[in-house]
Amino acid sequence: VKGAKVKARFMGSRKLFGGKVEALNGDGTLNVLFDDRERDDRVPAESCRVPAESCRLPSSAYRRLKRGGGGTC
Repeated sequence: VKGAKVKARFMGSRKLFGGKVEALNGDGTLNVLFDDRERDDRVPAESCRVPAESCRLPSSAYRRLKRGGGGTC
């Protein structure tokens, strides 16, 4: 969901970094703007996790992220 806070792998790294979803791509990847202002435009949804504080997303939005493999709430 655009604007959702996530923890995601930057450029395929093993470590998760905080960021915000800027867009959902048609191929199932996400555009993420990381907290340090770096950007990755093709983050696989399965490389993202939804922090607990973001679980207040509308249930339909959360289910979309969860279907992509993200979400740990």
